[in-house]
Amino acid sequence: MLVLKGAIYLLSEYRPVIFCEVSNRLSEPLGNSSHDVKPLIGGLVYKFYRYQGGDLSSVTLDECHDCENLILLRDERFRDFPHLGN
Repeated sequence: MLVLKGAIYLLSEYRPVIFCEVSNRLSEPLGNSSHDVKPLIGGLVYKFYRYQGGDLSSVTLDECHDCENLILLRDERFRDFPHLGN
């Protein structure tokens, strides 16, 4: 969470694709959860996706995660990945 907070400028300026593992079980002892990460990154116009079977499926902001790998993309980045569904 601290890394993401420190990277706000980088994320908003360069809009990278983010691959991250989200785990409430691992982050709760540090006082964080996926519910903290999603509004922070979502506020930068990122959307959360799960990669399954060659496609991306949307992840809602209220979902809980336990050691799940997610892809965070801005809408304009889908053109960089034409093989992925959206």
